[in-house]
Amino acid sequence: MIPADWLRVNRPGDRETVGYLEMSDDGFRPFDLLGRPVAEPLPYEAAEEILLEQGLSYLASRWRLAVDDAAEPIDVVIRDVSPEQVTVLSDDYAYPQPIGTVFSLPVPETSGRLQPGAPGSSARFLQAIPRPPAG
Repeated sequence: MIPADWLRVNRPGDRETVGYLEMSDDGFRPFDLLGRPVAEPLPYEAAEEILLEQGLSYLASRWRLAVDDAAEPIDVVIRDVSPEQVTVLSDDYAYPQPIGTVFSLPVPETSGRLQPGAPGSSARFLQAIPRPPAG
């Protein structure tokens, strides 16, 4: 669970939480929604700006998850992030379990099991969701 003394950083426009700040003697250390450090401690405004600039788009990318029943980490997409846990769905055809298999990890995610996938990679699972025709 995200520590109670971490400060939420919300986007001004929609008040969506984009990360957290941990206060220390050296300043404020920014953390993303997964509880991973983004930078070393900085003055408040600089730490907040880093999180606002980062936004939330990184959550929509492909991720890699180390699982017990696969020799290599599998491709996953993030379904949900809360201060308590991150829920991901498998998106890897080489993985023997069905696409969309659910995994949950505690937040902050400090195990190292969940890692960003290849930069710019899109998620097949998300692309497969039917959308109404444009027009």
